[in-house]
Amino acid sequence: MILLKNTTYIDWKTLKFKNTNILVEEGLHGKIQFLENTEDNNANQTIDCKGKLVTKSFAVGHHHVYSALA
Repeated sequence: MILLKNTTYIDWKTLKFKNTNILVEEGLHGKIQFLENTEDNNANQTIDCKGKLVTKSFAVGHHHVYSALA
């Protein structure tokens, strides 16, 4: 798990900013948790994100695999 400490999180639905800590569980079915207290966590790595913005990724699953068959 990775702890993103002192983040400014941008909620992509409301575009509101929130100062928080985020615990990221890695893997295919990983989850995120917003934490007020960072002392009791199972993080393998802690990243200080002070002055950084954090939001949902903008990855797109778009492809053109079918064009290889044309």
